[in-house]
Amino acid sequence: MKYSQFKTPASLPAFARTLNGLMQELMLGLLARERNALAKGRLTLPQMTALDHVEAHGHCAMSSLAAAFQMNPSTATSLVDRMVALNLMRRERTAEDRRAVMVSATAEGRRVVGRFRRERCRTLEIMFRDLGELRRGAFLDAIRCAVDALAAPAGGGARS
Repeated sequence: MKYSQFKTPASLPAFARTLNGLMQELMLGLLARERNALAKGRLTLPQMTALDHVEAHGHCAMSSLAAAFQMNPSTATSLVDRMVALNLMRRERTAEDRRAVMVSATAEGRRVVGRFRRERCRTLEIMFRDLGELRRGAFLDAIRCAVDALAAPAGGGARS
């Protein structure tokens, strides 16, 4: 039976459990289909997400990276240390403020992100090719609601 034929769970906890299971199956399916650095296990999800974020912005202050991921600065530093060691990011101090550290993607980092994005878009096209425009639009609306809900203040501090 296809998931689209299941009835939506009435209670919020049941919905969350069902969605959690579907998200796990979705990630397994994506990783099985793709051959990028994330799928091959060369990068963790936080590393790939940070690299994608930095590459999309051209460069990023370490403090901004930590804030974007709601992590302690020391955690962001450790993450970037690993990315620098893999030659995917580089650190630079700004001439204006020698205390400020900027990170950017290396040429290899840009190549890795480009491959990831191209592969992910191809996979998404395959996943949604049989859905009509209205159902794809409804899916995007639901994802936008989830993104908006996560962007709202959670009342917590930085993750370590």
